[in-house]
Amino acid sequence: MDGSAAALTATRFAACEARARAAPLVLMHATSSGETDRQRDTVLERAAAAAAAAAPGVEIVRRTSGWSPLAALLAASRDAAMLVVGLAGRDDPPEAADESVALDVLGRAGCPVAVVRAPHLRRRNVVVAAPTDIECDARVLAEATTLAARRGVPLIIDHVDGEGTDLVLDRATGAIALVLGRQDGPARYDEPARIAVHRGPCPVVVVRTAERTSESPHGTAPGRPAAADGVGGPG
Repeated sequence: MDGSAAALTATRFAACEARARAAPLVLMHATSSGETDRQRDTVLERAAAAAAAAAPGVEIVRRTSGWSPLAALLAASRDAAMLVVGLAGRDDPPEAADESVALDVLGRAGCPVAVVRAPHLRRRNVVVAAPTDIECDARVLAEATTLAARRGVPLIIDHVDGEGTDLVLDRATGAIALVLGRQDGPARYDEPARIAVHRGPCPVVVVRTAERTSESPHGTAPGRPAAADGVGGPG
């Protein structure tokens, strides 16, 4: 959480999702070297105000961490129903997204990760699910179905493959969210989830489709907190 436009946009999305889940919203800020208490408090106060305005009545919890943004996010994801991060620079070259903490947590977090770019203009009250193969269909569709049900909107299922990624992203423009799957391992330039995160036609929710054996899988049961972060990381 860093107080930027992308961070605040992500906070608003996270607040709405937390309220829909009847769960608390955790605002995470990784303190940086030289940051004063006043600067830290100002960042969290602005984020809390944005969350309260977007989702009145949502429970808000403020947390700080002395760890790196990536370490703080991965730790928070172990107990979260969803991790929400902001990402700026939509007009940057595709390689720029690879340097973001937002991309680093994909496939590593212990819960689904929502990446929200600023600005995001919602024009369609739908959720789009884009499964890529039989193995990942179940988790992607389960997360998308739950998200759509909690928001009370229709679910559109649109199969995606390497050549059809652009068409799916175009059709998802302005939706509440686009839900895709991603397996563990290094990101590829032609990976649909990576392309979607870079282009950001709407908030992109990425679901891990292969669990690491050393980590316990987490579902999205009501009551588990939704953690919101800033641009790529809470710094």
